[in-house]
Amino acid sequence: MPRRDDALRQRPQRNAWSASPEIVGHLQAIGALRPGLSFERAGDILWTLIAWEVYELLVIERGWSLDDWESWIAESAAALLLR
Repeated sequence: MPRRDDALRQRPQRNAWSASPEIVGHLQAIGALRPGLSFERAGDILWTLIAWEVYELLVIERGWSLDDWESWIAESAAALLLR
């Protein structure tokens, strides 16, 4: 039987995964994706950056502030996804 916290952790993952194609689709539509980066790979990268486990590691385990975490995601996404 799944634990209650497993179900709670899956919800943010589903939300992050469902948001990734919309965000990546917009970046692709405006020509902002890095050359050679596929839609699928860009979605996987973004999904990984915003994964609950990454938040948990950096904010909860390592004590990053929410502002630091958000800045890191923005900088990392820009470096990995954009031209």
